[in-house]
Amino acid sequence: MTAQASDASKHSEDFLRLAETLDIPSDKWNEPLVQEGLPLLARAQQLQIDLSVANLDVHRDGTTFGREEVLMRCICAMLEDKITGKHANDEYIKGKMAACGYVRRKR
Repeated sequence: MTAQASDASKHSEDFLRLAETLDIPSDKWNEPLVQEGLPLLARAQQLQIDLSVANLDVHRDGTTFGREEVLMRCICAMLEDKITGKHANDEYIKGKMAACGYVRRKR
């Protein structure tokens, strides 16, 4: 068994999926930020999905979860940036936050 295969057997499917998606090399998998961040990101992504599904249903009082779902998208993007050390999502986050009224766009 290779070292990478041995490392892979220690991690959940979500961890492995996200590590691959975010191009995190296996030699970084034992770093605390990756160890804690990927499971947190997986839970945040699931919450975003749940809010997206909930937003499809308009409740009797007219309540929807659109803003909350978009906020969770931003949180997921921020977590991705934190874990990878990149700032690839800055403009995406600013645009989504402004669209939801959480921040004002500069004029």
